[in-house]
Amino acid sequence: MPGEPEPLRDRLLEAAIRILGDKGGAGLTIRAVATAAECSTMGVYTHFSGKPGLLDAIIEEGFQDFDRCVSQAIDGIEDGRERLLAGAVEYREWALVHSTQYQVMFTPSVPGYERNDAALERGAASFSLHRARVVRALERGDIPGSVEDADLIATHIWTTCHGHVMLALLRGTAAHAEPERHEFRTSMRWAIDGVGAVGAPGSSGA
Repeated sequence: MPGEPEPLRDRLLEAAIRILGDKGGAGLTIRAVATAAECSTMGVYTHFSGKPGLLDAIIEEGFQDFDRCVSQAIDGIEDGRERLLAGAVEYREWALVHSTQYQVMFTPSVPGYERNDAALERGAASFSLHRARVVRALERGDIPGSVEDADLIATHIWTTCHGHVMLALLRGTAAHAEPERHEFRTSMRWAIDGVGAVGAPGSSGA
């Protein structure tokens, strides 16, 4: 309902992400999060059992939203190559809009924190969705290469995308900035079209 207060759990997550963005991992404390969310420290322990659980939730919910946005971006696109390109573009834009959360998801940005099994599995699930899109494109003949090399091809596309995102973050690039966005799309076309054409190490095309 309009005017209804935001649930405490959501306020705590948003507060933690703001603190990470403003002060970095070293500035993230239970007290700081509770103060920013206007609750007692008990609220953090009740919902997340402490700082590691709070970070695990940031990662898990980040991947959920990431997958949802990528799925929406590729919905209705039949061509496998274009699905991969649209997914990569959304990957980059989501990451730059949610840069603080992305860095928690993909880098060791918080000293002393080790993600739990559920957070690790959630990240692996997102990669599995990407791999499935690669397999689909290979099976349809929309990109060159063999399904036997799907792991290598999926990893190459994913890491190329991640590398561009990290470079954009270092540059301070906005999500829709040009010419960086055009540069990214060109590079991803090369990655999507090229790795299967060259072939995996040890294959006849290598």
